[in-house]
Amino acid sequence: MWEFLFRHKIWLFLALLAPWFFIGGPGYYNPRSIKEVWNLGHVVFFAALALAVDSRFHLCRKPALPRIGLFFLFIVGLACGIEFLQTFQPGRIASLQDVLLGLAGAVLFLLWQVSGRMAGGGKIFLRGCSVVISVVCLLPLIMASYDEFRAWRDFPVLADFESPLELSRWGDNSRLLRVRAPVKSGRFALQVSLAVEHYSGLSLHYFSGDWHLARALTWSVYNPDDTLVLHYRVHDWKHRGKDQQFANRFNGQVELAPGWNTITIPMEDIENGPKQRRTDLNHITGLGFFVVSLPSPRVLYFDKVELLPE
Repeated sequence: MWEFLFRHKIWLFLALLAPWFFIGGPGYYNPRSIKEVWNLGHVVFFAALALAVDSRFHLCRKPALPRIGLFFLFIVGLACGIEFLQTFQPGRIASLQDVLLGLAGAVLFLLWQVSGRMAGGGKIFLRGCSVVISVVCLLPLIMASYDEFRAWRDFPVLADFESPLELSRWGDNSRLLRVRAPVKSGRFALQVSLAVEHYSGLSLHYFSGDWHLARALTWSVYNPDDTLVLHYRVHDWKHRGKDQQFANRFNGQVELAPGWNTITIPMEDIENGPKQRRTDLNHITGLGFFVVSLPSPRVLYFDKVELLPE
């Protein structure tokens, strides 16, 4: 039995990895770095699959092109099939990024395998290509990790928009743009394009959630037009699933005058926001700003969202 397992260990490894495409994985509130590490599992799985197929069908031996071409069709089909099946799992969606990561894993193995049988310039070129592909695959993890370090270093500032990486902290950032004017603090502010849908705004998803030592939450927002009502909300880890009711979080609103407005919310108000309990200030998981049913599109500018210490 052990001899069989040793001879087929790569297939056993693939069999152990395959179920994780459909079970487990990081949750909604997990750090971006953890999610990116999980995504790299596609690279590992398909590189191992390429190794297994090469050991059986000798993809990298001459003449190799027909076999490699068929193999890549198989890889793309398998990766797309996995993403399609994931759409039947609650909370999962198909991802082109995952397909590309799987393809990158197979390419990395084949480049390394083929270059191992070469010498001189050809070997250097293929190894260089594999390094470039590896860096591209690792880039999302590197950027997420660096921004998480910046967020940890800058806390209790939650966002000051001085780095373009900060946009990844916010959900649906297609309507967000860093601008140099108007600015309240530093060199950049955040321009937010608001639409006419019922709710339109922005939500901070990735930040330090331990607010129990703060005395207040504050931010600045510039309104270039007529008076506008801005709504805001804060929720903790208990506000999820069937408990995402309006009354189970802190809610507020303010009328924005033209020009710069600085809003400060005492932490006591946030703690007492839910109707039947207290907000867990050690585990804040969401902060949002939004408007309701605008008659026409508007633009607001946010700057320096931070916690004020005791």
